[in-house]
Order: sequence, then structure tokens, then C-alpha cells
Amino acid sequence: MTPDFDLTLIGARYPQLALGTLMAKRGHRVLIVHLDSGQGKPSSGGPPAGYIFRKRPTPLFGLDGDGLLRRFLDEIGIGRMLVQRSYPVNPVSYQVVLPRHRINVYSKRDRLLEELRREFPSSIDAFRTFFSELDDLAALWYEDITDLDSLEKSRPAMSRISSTFRGNSKARGMSHLLGDLGRTPGGEAGFAAVQHHFLGSYPLDASPDPLALALIHNIGRRGTFQEPAGTSSLADLMRIRFEEFGGEIKTGFRATAVKSRGGNGVTLVEEGGAEVHTRTLSTTADIASMIQGLNSGRKNNSHQSAVLPVRFFLGLDDSIVPVGMEDNLFCLREDRGGPLGLKALYIALSPSGSEMAPEGKRSMTVTGLVSGTQLEGLTDERVSPIHDDLIQTLETMIPFLNDGLDFIHSDLMDNQGAGLPRPLGGGLLSWFPALIGRSRVRSIRRGRITILSLPPRALGMEGETLMALAAAGSLGKILGKGRH
Repeated sequence: MTPDFDLTLIGARYPQLALGTLMAKRGHRVLIVHLDSGQGKPSSGGPPAGYIFRKRPTPLFGLDGDGLLRRFLDEIGIGRMLVQRSYPVNPVSYQVVLPRHRINVYSKRDRLLEELRREFPSSIDAFRTFFSELDDLAALWYEDITDLDSLEKSRPAMSRISSTFRGNSKARGMSHLLGDLGRTPGGEAGFAAVQHHFLGSYPLDASPDPLALALIHNIGRRGTFQEPAGTSSLADLMRIRFEEFGGEIKTGFRATAVKSRGGNGVTLVEEGGAEVHTRTLSTTADIASMIQGLNSGRKNNSHQSAVLPVRFFLGLDDSIVPVGMEDNLFCLREDRGGPLGLKALYIALSPSGSEMAPEGKRSMTVTGLVSGTQLEGLTDERVSPIHDDLIQTLETMIPFLNDGLDFIHSDLMDNQGAGLPRPLGGGLLSWFPALIGRSRVRSIRRGRITILSLPPRALGMEGETLMALAAAGSLGKILGKGRH
């Protein structure tokens, strides 16, 4: 029997959409099936409809012209649209609030250095050296990583291999710069730490690794792309593009088993007995673990050690907010972070007079990064003190919040931390991106089925893009050039 589709994907989150859209653009018959269980949408117990809250953990996006994610989105035709229409650019990236210090982080490096000179006059040379070293390191990792086709096919380039060794060598020498800042009194270490904590997406007391250092090289060099719905608009645009390329989406589909069809593909069995015949099949490891014929007995516990964003949703009276207050704040607490260890916080405040909240009100999203292990076993008794601690902390950090602050909801109330949108980081600058992407793709049954394991959360959606490119390379060897 001739297969109905060249590729069938189970699930409609970003990795499957990215892979499916790329393959559909190349002329393959692609089907995406999913249960449409409301993944990524606010739950019924979530914030009220009167407020719109920012959903992502960090305001820095890899959508500039040199970023891997932007190049991929341009490849499928939505990069320029996303930047120009969906994300207005704010000239001030964000503000960092430390005990006794407040720093505007501008997109132009010289303005950022002026801010740091005002707050930390004795350490300005250390900061200048620190940023210069990060820029040099980023340039090494970016070197020769411009061709999506090469990344997909994992073709090694001598210049890239050479930059690997130079980059790793340079990264090993970065620790002394952080050490110098840490020995300087006055909050310099806190400024570096709060940015590492969010942009590198790892615990605050951990040592930065080369990848995290590369991810934060862009501090003070990019604007902020503000969009209240988090990563959902990106998925919506990609879903529209997928269908424009001839891809099909089938909702309400619960896959129960996968059967081999010899050399002519595989069969996906739906609950109730209906079947889909396809030449190749792809899904993520967590979905595969629940389907007969795909689960390999491997238990996926990666979420336990992953660093995940947890969001708290609050409302406040617009009248108490000072005129001109920045709406993206990174704050560092003086204590150890309370019951959940939320030492560093990202605060996103909705613009004044916007449609993001009822009249006279503004919405505020407070995000902290915690480990999956900390989120396990949360009870109502443990959650309530975390909420109370957060309110007290915000009132201490930002005095005007003593009046008019209302707690509305948090991710902890639904215990959905593992399902939150993945971060959109800065440019993915690793020692060999193609190998990282390919290492997250496992092929079975002579390559006709690919299982995608989500990459480390620090890589964000750019890591998932690399994974999709690697999977496209594997599937392309079987499917050929498509219908073009």
C-alpha cells in the first residue's frame, strides 16, 4: 500500500512544527497529529481574562539578523514578519535592580558602560574587559556558522573546528574576570550574576560554563522584543506557514501504537483503530514513551535537573507606578531567596494605558528560575508561604508596591512548571552546533522513525531549531528531495 504521507509528526509544539514546516517547504507530504489538549494555553484556574501577562522568562530574543533562530525563521518565511510586525522594539533592553544600585542596560555598549561607571566607578575597567572578552568569545563561536544546509547535514568545516579549540581555550580563561568582579565590594558580582542566572538559565551559585558565557555575550547590545503571549505567537505563525506549504494538521488524534510496514514505511494506529500510513515518523521522547512500539523502556528524568521558569501573576493600580519606570526589571535579593530559593527575579510590567489590563490596572509577571526537583511534590501548604514571601520581597525591593499590589495566580498553583514555554535565548554559540543538534535525535527502524530528545533548556528554542535541522537531515536521506 502506498503511504498516505512522507512524514507524520506526533505533537504540535515548536520542535514538531519547525521540522514539519521545513519538510513541507521542501515539497514533502507532511501530517501533524495531536490531541489538542490545550498545551501551552492558560488553564481554567489561571489568571483572569481581564489581565494579559507576559509568559516568557527573559526579554532577550535571538531574532537579530545573525541569530540561528532568525535565519531559520527567514528560511520558512516568517522571520522578517515576526520582527517587524509582532515585536515592537524597545530601545532600553531592561533595568537591573540590586541592593543600593539600579542600572539601565542599553542596547548600545557605550551607554551601558556609562551606567556601570556611574554605579561602580572603581570597576569600570574590569567590566570593559569582561564584555570585550565575551564579544571575542562569541565571535569565535559564530565563525563560519552561517549555512543552515551545512548545519543540517553536519558537514564539518576546518575553520569551525579551529574555532572550537580557540573558543574553548578562551572560555577557560574567563573565570578570573568573574572572580575579580566578585572580590570588588559594591554589587558588581550581583550585576553579573543576575544576568548569568537568567540568560544562561542555570542556578545562581553555579559557575558559568562556556555555553552560558556565549549566550550572554549580547548583554546591552540588543533591544527587547515585547509580546505578551510568550512563544505562542511564534507557534501560531509557524502553524499558518506549515499549512500554506501544503502541510496537514489533524486534531483530536490520540496515538496508541506504531506498527512496521516492512520497507514501505510505518503505520500509526489511532485510538479506535483508525490508521495512518506514512513513510517516516517523528515525535519527541516524552510522547514516544507513551506509545506502544515507540517506548524503549528509557525513563526521561531530564526535567528533574532542568532549570525551569516559574511565573507569578500580579495586578496593581496604575496610579502608584512612577512615571517613566522601565517595564523589564532584573532584581537580585539580598537574602537566599526564601522557601523556593528565588534569589534572582525578572519582573515584566505591562505598559501604562495598554490593553493588557482593565482600566486603571496594570499586570505584572514575576519570573524566577528553579530546578525541576524543587517543583516536584509541591503542596498547597508549601505554595502559600512562597507566595507570601514573594509579596514581601517585592514590597521591599520596590517601595511603591506597598499599596495596590494584588496576588492573582502562579504556575505553582497548577504545578505546570515543566510545560512552560521554552526560552528564546541569544545566538546559539556552541563549539559545534551540528553535533549538539544531532546528538538529540535518535533514529530507529532503519531511520524511518526519529525520536527527538529536547536539548538543555539553556539552549532554548535555538537548541530545538538545531534539533529540527538534524532530524530533517536524517529524514531527508530517506525521503529525497520531495515533490519539487
